[in-house]
Amino acid sequence: MKTLYLAALAAFALVGVPPFVAPTRHFDSACYPADAYTARQISTLKGIFASTDTLVVAWRQSTVHLLPVADSAIEVVSDSTKCSRALATFNRAVNLGGATATRLYLIRAGVMYVASNPALTPGDGELPSQLVLDSTFAHVATYGR
Repeated sequence: MKTLYLAALAAFALVGVPPFVAPTRHFDSACYPADAYTARQISTLKGIFASTDTLVVAWRQSTVHLLPVADSAIEVVSDSTKCSRALATFNRAVNLGGATATRLYLIRAGVMYVASNPALTPGDGELPSQLVLDSTFAHVATYGR
């Protein structure tokens, strides 16, 4: 398990994930809009899907359960209903130390989704979580912690 964790860290290091800057605009939707953060997230996902490194592939398949998809199948979700469903799952799955997320970033990767809110740090002091959700918005896996 430690090897897969190290593979995940290596995957993030290879594609680079710069720091997050929270949006300053007000939104009525549960979705944050596409911005520099989502561009980096999509780039990271493309790098993970394109990797042929056996440890990264094993981590992607057995730990986070993401199947490879074409680059064109990775996109930011702006549908408020989908984001609301993902947000409900996110708030149940992530310990935010009593806080509640009011919106999140949602990226579709084929039939799966990756949900995150980098403005909120989990209550256990870990790094912000990326939740992998299936097509029904059920929590499948967590990474980035």
